[in-house]
Amino acid sequence: MAEVMRIVPFAEDIRFMRDRDALKRVMDDVGAIRDQLETFQQAMERRSHTQGCAGDIAAYLKSILSEFDRAKSDEELRIGNIIEYGGILQYYCLDESARAELRPLDKALDRHVSALLDVTHRHFASTFLRFEPLQALELGEDDPHEMLLQVRDRIRALSTASKDDISPLDREGWVIINAMADDLERYIRAHFTATDPRVVDSLRREVTFKMAKLQVSLALYVVRGREQAQTLGKIADKLVTVDNRVTTVSGLWTFLKEWLARG
Repeated sequence: MAEVMRIVPFAEDIRFMRDRDALKRVMDDVGAIRDQLETFQQAMERRSHTQGCAGDIAAYLKSILSEFDRAKSDEELRIGNIIEYGGILQYYCLDESARAELRPLDKALDRHVSALLDVTHRHFASTFLRFEPLQALELGEDDPHEMLLQVRDRIRALSTASKDDISPLDREGWVIINAMADDLERYIRAHFTATDPRVVDSLRREVTFKMAKLQVSLALYVVRGREQAQTLGKIADKLVTVDNRVTTVSGLWTFLKEWLARG
């Protein structure tokens, strides 16, 4: 969601991040979990000498704590960074080898990531609700590796398209699009190597949602590049409110390609 908001920002969400009263409510909730997060970050830091993933987790937790400190001084919370770093921590929650390395503190990681999710869900529900239709999609029988290859082909084609056909995305935008594809590929690999049925199911849901989000992000860029919309936020809402006959990510991909072709 942070990546999609970067490509086509939603005005209401951006304004909320800078609203003083809204920020105070967020920071009040952050205050309730901050001490525990800091203690856990220090525990991970101590383990970093013998456990590689503990050092990575400590670094991302430190970045989250720094964002909270910055919000107090600058009166602006960069929620996109919180979501991004939290998403990386969530990946460690789902990685079996990382969990084995962290035991018995893997359960503590679960609790802290859940606490961060609770804060973002509570205060940025409207952002999450925009993507609710995508979270309801299924992976179906399609091979996610093959589907990702198709999306990457479209990314390459757009990145080299004539400026007469579509306005070029800036360098940072392409970095984000490719980072989303790389993140999805990591989840696909983890899904195929996982053995715990609960982890397999959780990773399958993540793969499905990340695939749909990447497809919609690409479509949003095409809309902006063709300058078809007066209000990009409304177009974004339209794209994530898909036809109720679309039930799989491959169906979404077909829907988006046809929808854009009509434009």
